[in-house]
Amino acid sequence: MKRSNDLSQKISNPAVKVEESNSHQTYKQAKSKIKGSIEKYIHYTKEDLKKMNPKELRVVVSKLASASNKRLKNFSKLNIESPASANVYSSGGKISVKGKNTDDLIDEYFRAKRFLKSETGTIKGYYKFLEKVKKGFKKAGLDIDAETGKNLKGKALHDYLSPLLDAFRKASDLDPMFNEREYKYKVLNKMTEYVNSGLTVNQVVEKAQDYLEDLYLRRQREQQQSSVSDYFQIHPETVNPFE
Repeated sequence: MKRSNDLSQKISNPAVKVEESNSHQTYKQAKSKIKGSIEKYIHYTKEDLKKMNPKELRVVVSKLASASNKRLKNFSKLNIESPASANVYSSGGKISVKGKNTDDLIDEYFRAKRFLKSETGTIKGYYKFLEKVKKGFKKAGLDIDAETGKNLKGKALHDYLSPLLDAFRKASDLDPMFNEREYKYKVLNKMTEYVNSGLTVNQVVEKAQDYLEDLYLRRQREQQQSSVSDYFQIHPETVNPFE
């Protein structure tokens, strides 16, 4: 007959086991049972976490918090902020278990999980991301290496792109249209000119908004003219005011 206080129970993720114990388990005992790489604990669902007793949940979140905060420290040492690290700070700061109840711990778990699994959650991953950005600019007509006369990589590429990406993120927060494929790289190219001219981030954002509005109005006029031209092709007896 199976004992009711069986400590080992499989949960929905077959790759991971959660050990449930009685209410007298100490934090130290819970910690001794939850060992190994964070890879073992980064695939839990919300339901998995709710099956844990509070002490084991706290240990698991502590593991992810420790790994996350070490990475954040690495970014800080280089004075670098990636999209992933910026999201951690904007969503509540460093990951922590201090003073957190069960719901708070689950929220912290998923904040840590998003950061640890993010493409830009490591220095190496962030540098690879910047290389993709550089290639994207080149396809759009801006060759950063030719512009600077250097093959910028890593920290040097970050230092070059950072003011531009900061301004673009801020502009995108104000107006989601900045992210539309039709406008994105045109605006980024123009913003590069503004950044290189020595404008502040706020000045770049302001001028970029004016430029985007101009692009949008120009596009609207072109569409209107195209519609009118189509009409007069169907009705040639009417005078076309755009000709």
